[in-house]
Amino acid sequence: MKSFLGFILGIALICGSAAAKSGSESKYQRLQKMMVNNQVTLNDDTYTEFLLRGDRDFDAFVLYTTIGNRYQCRLCPTTNAEFARVAKAYAALEEKPDRNVVFIRVPIDIAPKVFSFHSIVSAPSISFLSSTEVLGKKLNADNDFQLEYPVRAENIASFLRSKIHVQIEIKRFPWPQVIILSLFVFGLPLCAYVYLFLNDKVYAWLGHTKLFVFLSLLVYGVAVTGIVYDIINDPPLFNCDQSGCSIFAAQSQSQTLVEGLVTGAMLVGCAWSAIRLLKGVGKSESGEKEINKYIIVFGICFTLYFLCFCVRTPWYPTVFSYWG
Repeated sequence: MKSFLGFILGIALICGSAAAKSGSESKYQRLQKMMVNNQVTLNDDTYTEFLLRGDRDFDAFVLYTTIGNRYQCRLCPTTNAEFARVAKAYAALEEKPDRNVVFIRVPIDIAPKVFSFHSIVSAPSISFLSSTEVLGKKLNADNDFQLEYPVRAENIASFLRSKIHVQIEIKRFPWPQVIILSLFVFGLPLCAYVYLFLNDKVYAWLGHTKLFVFLSLLVYGVAVTGIVYDIINDPPLFNCDQSGCSIFAAQSQSQTLVEGLVTGAMLVGCAWSAIRLLKGVGKSESGEKEINKYIIVFGICFTLYFLCFCVRTPWYPTVFSYWG
């Protein structure tokens, strides 16, 4: 009997100590135990418990999003991935700010009442919530992150820096450098080998009518697309600001008139040299010199067009330059 009472008393002491320990833990400490890849996913109940009730001992970056296919959200998968990238970069910081920061994800799939409570009608959206701010029914518009397409972790990191004053470095695998380096290391020697030793076979292959039609339609389609874009959007001649002028537009999805003219001229040069080669300039007496000339023209025009396309593509500057 005494042993049984001792066993019951021991269980009671263990439960009591566990309850006391749980009661002594702060909200931030409890959230730390719920983190997966430095993120916490909250549902209706946990959102109410940690964000709506009582004081908080942490600052929060909250992503309202979706996680499944039930709700159509084109930007949500990318935003989820970029938000996670920022959370991972923050966790890797050697010197963190003197405050508790939590990255919280609230999917409508598991927290529909939260979206209804805040009257959120579109996703994704990112908000900052300081530890001293009282979270009410209406979110503070001054603390909302303005999402732009394409969603980039670098932009989210800049928003984070403006709120908690910490520099975060976003690192990505440099695919553009690898591709360009591969073109120069492997592509140029391969082209030189083909030109020196297999030129007859290449010219015979390029002489097929179907390939000629395909290349012509491809060049024509790209050129016409650029012209129509310029006509519809009425772009500026140059992109000028206090630092000077550039032929490339400030927005990644737009284009200046000069940029369109330059890239269009490069396409025309490629098409002209390709047509001359396909028509068999080698049949004349000075055929070899003409072939060399048109190959050089095509190579220069195509390389310039490729570089212009890379410079104005949004992933190019963000990979070649890291910032927070």
